[in-house]
Amino acid sequence: MRAYLIFTVSILLLSGGAFAASQEAIDVQKAQMCAECHGADGFDLRGTAVDEVVASMKSIRAGDTAHPTKLTELSDADITEIAKILAQGY
Repeated sequence: MRAYLIFTVSILLLSGGAFAASQEAIDVQKAQMCAECHGADGFDLRGTAVDEVVASMKSIRAGDTAHPTKLTELSDADITEIAKILAQGY
């Protein structure tokens, strides 16, 4: 029984790590979508402060700021993670 419990806990811990890694890849992919237009030829967001990007993205999502992408599918957590990636210079 003890071996089964250790095995189960190990699987849960490992799968949680895999989820975190895959979530990070998804966040990077979302940030790269921003970079397609906001790269060297557009308004470059690299290095922009996290709180500034978060405020802008929430304003776009709410419809207060005009933007070709509405960002309605992004949660607050998504927006924060994307802002962190952009601040690091993706």
